[in-house]
Amino acid sequence: MTSVSAKGKNVNFAIKSINAAFKGKMKNDDEISGTFEQNGMKFPLTFKRNATPKSIELKAIKIPADLLSEIRGEWKGVLNVNGSTMLNLEITFESADSAFLVSPDQSPAKIPFTKFESNGKSLKIAASQIGASMDLKIKNGRLDGTFYQGKLKQDIPEMTLDDCLLLDRLMTDYSFDEY
Repeated sequence: MTSVSAKGKNVNFAIKSINAAFKGKMKNDDEISGTFEQNGMKFPLTFKRNATPKSIELKAIKIPADLLSEIRGEWKGVLNVNGSTMLNLEITFESADSAFLVSPDQSPAKIPFTKFESNGKSLKIAASQIGASMDLKIKNGRLDGTFYQGKLKQDIPEMTLDDCLLLDRLMTDYSFDEY
């Protein structure tokens, strides 16, 4: 968030990276209602405090070793959300049981993948914390596919492996003689 303010019962915040803002009022101790605006479009939005927070079960994933050697590293791409907002996406496959998603335009938080399925060069991954999933294909050293979240279904064209991580992977996977 770029800015947050609260004065009396008024609550406002802005997120400049996605051209969004919220203006609302506290109705009581557990509800804030107002208007969310993004790129000129306005929507009513109500935040309600949960009496009992929901727990999220994080399941361990398992990436086959042969596939991990091909996809290990940080993949970067851009998600064009309905033609109006561009969001950078980073998918990192760290180990056989660790992979996560970051959307740096929204937050630096690492969102763990809780589902991983593979069939040849096709991958299905999901992050239950944010209700998102992706169908990806490995093609010519790139990941192409589709991103799903709620009613959103959007192509993710040509995610590429970060060059610094590619060099690190080469140095880890291969030994070099010193001269």
